[in-house]
Amino acid sequence: MKNVLVVLLLTVSVMGQSANTTCNTSGPTTNCTSTTNPRYDDDMQSARDGGAGAGSLLAALALHHKAKKQATEKAEVNYIFCLDNPKSTADNLSCPVYVAKINAFCEVKTKDNLCKWVARGGAPK
Repeated sequence: MKNVLVVLLLTVSVMGQSANTTCNTSGPTTNCTSTTNPRYDDDMQSARDGGAGAGSLLAALALHHKAKKQATEKAEVNYIFCLDNPKSTADNLSCPVYVAKINAFCEVKTKDNLCKWVARGGAPK
């Protein structure tokens, strides 16, 4: 019987990994060997970088939101304090100047949470 030698090379890429398979057929017997190597192409790296960037962006947005909320709460307290104590100071400004500054800001930024609060007369949310 005649022996036939067939060499089959397959390269498969799955989830950032490459697999090389070689098969040798001699008569009724086929022997295959396979090796896998980690492979990080540009698309896989971009996907990982994008995921890390999204996490960082969400953390930064959460921090920004928290800081803005704290600043608004502080401004509300200072505003009330200045209305009740016009001869005092708040944030290194005399209270009349502080109140005027907040009122001027709110003429421009009517949609700001602090300005909505001021427009309600400082009423609770």
